[in-house]
Amino acid sequence: MDRMSVAKVIEQTRARGQLDGLTPRENEVLDLMAQGLSNQAIATRLHLSVKTIESVVSAIFTKLDLPAD
Repeated sequence: MDRMSVAKVIEQTRARGQLDGLTPRENEVLDLMAQGLSNQAIATRLHLSVKTIESVVSAIFTKLDLPAD
């Protein structure tokens, strides 16, 4: 998803209260995604592996019922 799409999804989802089901780490990663950071950039910023970020992103997409692509 591009930056504008992620930001829009976050805004709409937050307005419906659906972000409440995300963990603090998932919210942190989602906010960084909305800023347009790549998985690699998020991993670097959070001192985590890219594989860990990919798992978190997958969990976010599942919880928000979004397509993986």
